[in-house]
Amino acid sequence: MRLMIESRSSLRYVVLSATVVVLGGCSSTTAGHPTAIGARPSAVRSSTSALPPRNGPTSFAGLEALLIAKVPAGFVRQPDDFGDTGPSNLAKAARDDGEPGAVKALRAERFLRGYQRLWMNAADDQIIVFLYQFVDTSGAAADYRRSLREEGSSAPRGASRFAIPGLSPSHATGFAAAVGSRSVAVAIAVTGTFVMQVVCNAKSARGLKTQLVTVASKQFNRL
Repeated sequence: MRLMIESRSSLRYVVLSATVVVLGGCSSTTAGHPTAIGARPSAVRSSTSALPPRNGPTSFAGLEALLIAKVPAGFVRQPDDFGDTGPSNLAKAARDDGEPGAVKALRAERFLRGYQRLWMNAADDQIIVFLYQFVDTSGAAADYRRSLREEGSSAPRGASRFAIPGLSPSHATGFAAAVGSRSVAVAIAVTGTFVMQVVCNAKSARGLKTQLVTVASKQFNRL
């Protein structure tokens, strides 16, 4: 099995693209946990902007260090080259955005670099974290607003919007929806020069919002 995670900012894409797809034995499980085999290596090697950040990490490694290390029990961190996760330059960030004009928008927002991480459990439920860094706070704020607009305009019927407990409604927003046989909950937040998005998807909606809030709060507090 292999994960195909295509979009950072749309519930319309998250479940369809983040659901495990069978591709001729590209992965296996060991002791009940998913393990990547033969994953496509990441081609990302450098940041895509010559502008230095006003503060914060100056490399992909520095940004990666800000990602959470612990998630709810039963989830196993997947390698950074599995499912096209890992470091994100401008080209990858635009692909993950999934919207027309993403390159132009990210350039205008002065995107610096990003990092994407994935955890899975034995039931193929997923936790995905996207962390993007911008040159300044105005760029991060613009990206956050754009993400909310895109989410609101493309969310499937029945999607709901909710506040993230403990985080300011002006800096964090949650969305939840059911698409096909999967349930998904998404948190989008901005703080300083960072925009983060946490995606939790599972076969059951039970406890999914609670899981999302736990992970999103931990990630937000590291920034």
